[in-house]
Amino acid sequence: MSMSTNKAPGKDKFPQSWKEAEVIPLIKEGDHELPSNNRPLSLLIVVSKICEKVVSCQFTTFLFHNECLTSHQSGNRRYHSSETLNVLVDDIILEAMDQKSVTALLLLDLSKAFDSVHHPTLLNKLRHIGASPEVVKWFESYLTGRSQFVRIGTSVSSSLNITHGVPQGAILSPLLFSIYVNELPLAPRHSSLNSYVDDSKMFLSFRVNDATDTKEYLQADLSRVAKCCSELHLLINPKKTKYLLIGTRQQLQNLPTDMCLNFLGETIRPVPSAKDL
Repeated sequence: MSMSTNKAPGKDKFPQSWKEAEVIPLIKEGDHELPSNNRPLSLLIVVSKICEKVVSCQFTTFLFHNECLTSHQSGNRRYHSSETLNVLVDDIILEAMDQKSVTALLLLDLSKAFDSVHHPTLLNKLRHIGASPEVVKWFESYLTGRSQFVRIGTSVSSSLNITHGVPQGAILSPLLFSIYVNELPLAPRHSSLNSYVDDSKMFLSFRVNDATDTKEYLQADLSRVAKCCSELHLLINPKKTKYLLIGTRQQLQNLPTDMCLNFLGETIRPVPSAKDL
């Protein structure tokens, strides 16, 4: 009678059998035949999500007890949500209007944000915020060696290895992404930047007489944010970035006719409305 040599995974290992994801495309907008108009949702084994939930609760407690995350991130924060972020920005805009100022609001669109996360950079950020070597090793096991296949109806693709990113639909992914972009709000010098996980908005209130200078400030801050994202292997999509000028009718009528911004080779023009969060 022979004994099995198979051993249970160590506490610093995320089981390999939990790392394969079935990906289904969810339409965001436009033509569903275009891959960029779909959001990939990863369907993972249930037991892996139970493990992730435990890790998320413990690690989130550590992060906030030690004040590791920026206050400009509303994702994964107790008593914070996309709604509280919108209330905050709305209050700033209304207060600016009371002070006879206009607010420039840019809704930044990151292309394939979760899929672009660079694992070594994320692991370094975990070390920087004080995660122990054992914890970093566990997250390295969690992130690496993953694979996925795509299912559309009854059609299934072959399985491929994943070298970048965090799984869409995984419990830990929003938290890990928040850690990954923790320094992003520090990039702009003149504007404020607040985020809900991967949805970020940059805003700056100004007097009508300062509109020309403000336009230069916004362009400079956009370039700084883009540079920070580039260092994180992320890319802002200028074609999907929305730009609004918000104020009273009289204030908006007195603005210069050209308040367009040039960003990454694209001209971003103000729009009257945009969908946010």
